[in-house]
Amino acid sequence: MAPSSATAVRSRAIPRRIIGLTVVVVMALSGGIWSWLRPATPWVDGKPVHQWVLLACDQNAAALEKVLAFPAQAAAELNLVLKSVEPLPSRFRGWVEPHVPLAWTHYLPTKIDMEIRRRVAVNLLATMRLHSSVAREGLVRSLRDPSPYVSGPAAMILMNWGVPTPEAVPHVLRLCSDTNEFLLMQVLPGLRRVGVPAADGVPHLIRHLTPASRQRMDVRLPALFGLKEYGAAAAPARDLLLTLASDPDPGIRLFVYQCLKGAELKDAATVDVLTKALEDPELSNRIQVLQALGGMGPSARTAVPKIVETMRNNVAEFWRLGRAALLLIAPEIPEANQVLLDQ
Repeated sequence: MAPSSATAVRSRAIPRRIIGLTVVVVMALSGGIWSWLRPATPWVDGKPVHQWVLLACDQNAAALEKVLAFPAQAAAELNLVLKSVEPLPSRFRGWVEPHVPLAWTHYLPTKIDMEIRRRVAVNLLATMRLHSSVAREGLVRSLRDPSPYVSGPAAMILMNWGVPTPEAVPHVLRLCSDTNEFLLMQVLPGLRRVGVPAADGVPHLIRHLTPASRQRMDVRLPALFGLKEYGAAAAPARDLLLTLASDPDPGIRLFVYQCLKGAELKDAATVDVLTKALEDPELSNRIQVLQALGGMGPSARTAVPKIVETMRNNVAEFWRLGRAALLLIAPEIPEANQVLLDQ
């Protein structure tokens, strides 16, 4: 007599359940064997550090505290987490997962799970403030991560350290050509700090300042910040900066004035633009313009009448700043030496 359809389905399901359980058991045992063979690591509250690191990367608050207590050992374990990019194939996971206990699915991370672990690992390296070669190796590896939410923060951490990292330069330059707004806002501000030479970094920053680069999240502010970091080496961006000096965004104008000041430009066109910028409605912007004109010295002599006019129209705010600029531009005029009684 032929077996019923329910019996046939049950007979096929039993071997699949056994196979699924066997696969997970082997994976768990292989992890235990590896834990036994690997170099000795400190144990905390009944678990080795590498297990606490994995729990911390799964956003376990108690594990985060344990990991921070052993930064040197944890850095090496975090590097292993950052190497984990490819999860089990989704088809294989979908076949195995229904046949294993829920608690065992920890050994079957999805692509999202692994990305979250890597993001937490990068942030942990930053929190521990480890400038060691091990931590740097992990962050440089993260620059190649397919997720911008891993590679972007890794680049920002390296730049915040302010230590040139030659091995990171080619990866950072590749990220500069990306179109992801979040990634660009993380990478562009600190190209010089990570060691990108001006000959390579400035052209990338200029490209992100053009009108065609305006995106959903404006990347011009981080690009201007990065350009300011290059100082005099940002001179090739002069024409674009002079155009942006009339931008409607006051934040853009502020960074433009700072870039012009740092670029040490002393040509007539720059003086004319900055002279007109003394009419900027923002107080902080006008202060930057005065300082930029003062840094030009005698080259900004044509701006003296406008500086004097600004000083007289805003005595309380600008007289002292105007005098400081005039002492560098034209120290012989009366306003450069006239000290008000209340100052």
